[in-house]
Amino acid sequence: MRKLIITLVSLVALALVVDFGAATFTEYRVSRAIRHGASLGDDPAVTVSGFPFLTQVQGGTLDAVTVRARNVPSEVVGQLLVETRFEGVHLPSSSWIIDTDAPMQVNRAEGRMIIGQTALGQLLGVPDLELSAPPSDKSDGTGGSGGAGLVNLGPAISANAVLLTGTVQVGEDEKGPIRQQVSVLARLLLVDDKVHIIPSAVYQPQAHDPASTDEIIPTLDMAGPQFAATINADDLPFGITPTGVRASGSELIIEGADEDVTLQLGELLKLTPTPTVE
Repeated sequence: MRKLIITLVSLVALALVVDFGAATFTEYRVSRAIRHGASLGDDPAVTVSGFPFLTQVQGGTLDAVTVRARNVPSEVVGQLLVETRFEGVHLPSSSWIIDTDAPMQVNRAEGRMIIGQTALGQLLGVPDLELSAPPSDKSDGTGGSGGAGLVNLGPAISANAVLLTGTVQVGEDEKGPIRQQVSVLARLLLVDDKVHIIPSAVYQPQAHDPASTDEIIPTLDMAGPQFAATINADDLPFGITPTGVRASGSELIIEGADEDVTLQLGELLKLTPTPTVE
């Protein structure tokens, strides 16, 4: 009886090792295929969820596959961090060696395209750009000359507001352009697959001395346009339909989701809706 128990335990342990090894090998192959197809400098992190893996393969559907890729090239903002999750991945065959070039149907695809403040600063032409959450109220700042003030932004857009700080041109004298650090409160809007960064107010956390000539008090008309931008989300990787935009920490996040799509694990940049039959 003891030998039987030992044998059973050994067989279970062996099965677990084989299942884990198969899943790890698949994650590696998918990662390499994505790196090659997207011309990435590093292998993205790939995780196949669910257990056991081989049972999912035999059933023809993986519970979920997540991908996290850094430094994804983009013509829009240079490089991005991309995170995606594909739920209900229908495999083309029951072979545990998944064909990364074969089209697969996916029940749901979710994605986040993350733009860091450095990349956003390059897009805006503000190299020292800092991105942060806006102040919670108006008590420590004003709208500035030509600004609207936080209280006028309204609750409908406050969740999609961001504070942008950077050195921009605020005037010009006989010596040339005058540049200084300015903070601008901006709205983040998603309209027709385009992300709009719309400056709404110049933020001044401290009172300015009117007698001082060392610093110009910038107006929204003066500084605002230098923080404005429109990003075509269609040009971002993975082709997932954008559904929202928000700021988190020092990052701008464009989120999206699609139902019933077709993908090739080796060419994830070409995600397309699955044709429907009426």
